[in-house]
Amino acid sequence: MVLNAQTGEPAAQFIINYVFTEGQRGHQQIYIVDEHLKVHLLTDYKEEHHFFRISVSFDRKKLCFQVVMNSKRFLKIIDVNSFPEMKSIELLHNVIIHDVSWSADTKYIAVVCGSELPYQLLIIDTSSFNTYTLTRFDEYSPWFQWSLQGHKLLFVKDYKVMFAEPPAGVFGELSIDSIYPVWDETGQGIIVFSKDICHISLDGTRTLLYADVMEHMTLPDDYIGRHLYPGTCLGVKYSLDRKKCILCTNVAPLEVSSYNEMYFFIDIEKKLTIRLSDIFKLESISAFDAQGYMFCDFSPDSMKLVCDYKGGIYILDIEGGSTVRISKADYIFHLPEFSADGSVIFFRGPKQGRSDNEFTYYVTAGGGEIKRLDY
Repeated sequence: MVLNAQTGEPAAQFIINYVFTEGQRGHQQIYIVDEHLKVHLLTDYKEEHHFFRISVSFDRKKLCFQVVMNSKRFLKIIDVNSFPEMKSIELLHNVIIHDVSWSADTKYIAVVCGSELPYQLLIIDTSSFNTYTLTRFDEYSPWFQWSLQGHKLLFVKDYKVMFAEPPAGVFGELSIDSIYPVWDETGQGIIVFSKDICHISLDGTRTLLYADVMEHMTLPDDYIGRHLYPGTCLGVKYSLDRKKCILCTNVAPLEVSSYNEMYFFIDIEKKLTIRLSDIFKLESISAFDAQGYMFCDFSPDSMKLVCDYKGGIYILDIEGGSTVRISKADYIFHLPEFSADGSVIFFRGPKQGRSDNEFTYYVTAGGGEIKRLDY
């Protein structure tokens, strides 16, 4: 069962607000933070082990993760609110898992797995725990995503977006020119990003949302003579309302084959594109610079954005335009993430630059005093 990390007593029912691992390599344990910022110990493995692909369900009451222990692998699925004993099951023994995600209604789990190509996209029914193969991929980083309601699934294969709805299987496809399509907020269409940002309904109707996005992207003075590569972007991260996104795209000199990545904040509804370095008044940000890589997260209400950069945490109030920097001398903060209710921001931070013993800290979503989780 889940134990309260402060008292060691069985925990009451709660919502998973945040999940983190802590401990020496090979002996880390998984901890859960509830909506009252109380910390609960989820695992207590004594033998050497490693965790991979931790995924929390949309209702924040279940989670799954891969465990590697004694040269064996398995996917563990846990309902943290099933009392008196926590219900769990172990599946997919000795399978290498590359990605895992819950459907919005928690009825299914999608898993990309395999030791070599082609990888399988498996669907797990969480009521019966039956598993079947939906499709296979011939590429190393397959793209798939659940809709924000129900259990519709999209995945990209052979330059097409395929649509499926377990247990019935594939029910449609669209040809696209984007590698990062996402479901819209209703599950009745997708948002695609290429030269333009468009909405495409399931019947193929295309609606232009933001034309010639790349034309609105300006480069800093030290990047004069370079140009953008929209087709080879590192990734796009959307807010839950699908009206904003962060784009990381390639920037290269005109006559040199090497390139760097640059981050842009895009407000699709307002047709506004701004470099993150301009928003937070930072120097040019390159993802290939170890000190320049950024991790970004939107708040659940899509009204705030948080990023890390060179040891600091930066918070943007999207509507008001104000920014806050959270930092502390001799601390390197990174990996910021909004809580499930959006009230606080969690992040990691090794003291005085140490990488062998990280702690979990938090601040309120508007900034304020940095606090370390008590457990």
